[in-house]
Formats: sequence, C-alpha cells, structure tokens
Amino acid sequence: MPTSSYDPQEPEIDFTEEDDSGELELVEDDSSILLKEAEAVIDHIAAVIGNIASHPANPAEVFTKIRAIVSQYGIFQNTEFYDAINRYVAVSVERDLALRFTEAELAELWS
Repeated sequence: MPTSSYDPQEPEIDFTEEDDSGELELVEDDSSILLKEAEAVIDHIAAVIGNIASHPANPAEVFTKIRAIVSQYGIFQNTEFYDAINRYVAVSVERDLALRFTEAELAELWS
C-alpha cells in the first residue's frame, strides 16, 4: 500500500470575537463597509432616476434629487467609489433620461 506524506491538519480558527450571548461577531473592514454604503447609494440613485416624472426630464430636478443623495456621502471622496458613483450617474442619466452632466456638474453633486 502506498504511503503518503500528506498530513491533514485541522484548520486554525480564531474565536476571539464574541459578544455576551456567546455568538461569534462578524467584524467588517472599512472597505466592505464602504462597498455596502456605495451599493446603497447606487440603489437610491437608480430609484430616483426611475421615478422622474417629467418627460422630457427636467435637468434641474434630476440634478437636485441626485445631489440630495450624494452630498450626504463625502466619505467617498478620494476613493474609487467616488469615481464609480460619478460614472454610474453620468451613464444612467444619459441612458435613461437623455441628459448629460459635465465633470464639473458631477463634482458639484457632492457639495
């Protein structure tokens, strides 16, 4: 019978994070928290764009509604999420509402 040098070992699991109930606590890092927040912002923007009542869309109304969302999330500035959200806004308003936001307008959304 062939012998193998493979020695199966139990994986090491660290169970140091526990709350008072004895259940494990999931600890998230900053990037996963930012990702979840960015997804929520995108979902909110998508809902707003999908519910624009005027046809053709009023650019000032669209800008104001999207600005009301993203201006609350300055935490994304200087991250890859800032650029991704701006790209999403630019593509979505052009595709769904036939509007174009300039780079300056996209930056102004955040203030």
